[in-house]
Amino acid sequence: MCYTPQASVYAFIIGMVSSSYLLKSDSPDLKVIGGFFLFVSFMQLFDYIFWTTKDDDINRLFTKIACIFNNLQPIVLAFIIYKYKGSVKGKYLVYIYTLFIFLYTNNNWKSLDKTTSDKTMNGSLYWAWNNWKHAGIVYGLFLITITYLSYYNLSVPYNKMLGVFLPFFFFMSYFKYGASHLGRFWCYFAPYAPLIFLFLHPHTSTI
Repeated sequence: MCYTPQASVYAFIIGMVSSSYLLKSDSPDLKVIGGFFLFVSFMQLFDYIFWTTKDDDINRLFTKIACIFNNLQPIVLAFIIYKYKGSVKGKYLVYIYTLFIFLYTNNNWKSLDKTTSDKTMNGSLYWAWNNWKHAGIVYGLFLITITYLSYYNLSVPYNKMLGVFLPFFFFMSYFKYGASHLGRFWCYFAPYAPLIFLFLHPHTSTI
């Protein structure tokens, strides 16, 4: 959830370019990381659309698309791990998350309208799907699933980097902005995370 349309565009471009670079690596672990963050980076494109179409049908359409993209992240991570690593540890946790997120999204789908800025939080965008009933339970499971998949399916040191840093940013977001804006640090972290891996492990790339 960025503060301006320009910030959303910059974050999207940086996330897409750096993630694509990781996908060209020889390392299966970096391919997983690149593929995952490439998918997550689309949230910044959706934010840009929200900033520029606040009161029309395009906003409503992409609000629903963004909700699906957001909630699919752990499931997509599992598929990417399977694609590049050949197997997935924690698949039953993914099944449980899939059931919970399907029920959560389906039960609230009709109430999902449009995404606009929240004047109580310096005008940043407000993602309604993060604040439905039982959101704390569902997105707690969201975080647990991504963390588990990262830690137990990636090799050292990538598993520790992603498996530890990811919950750290969520907790930082919670303590700074509260539960209703839990995804705020995701805007800062997700697009730039691939850059961290590129700078720390440039020798793993074929480019």
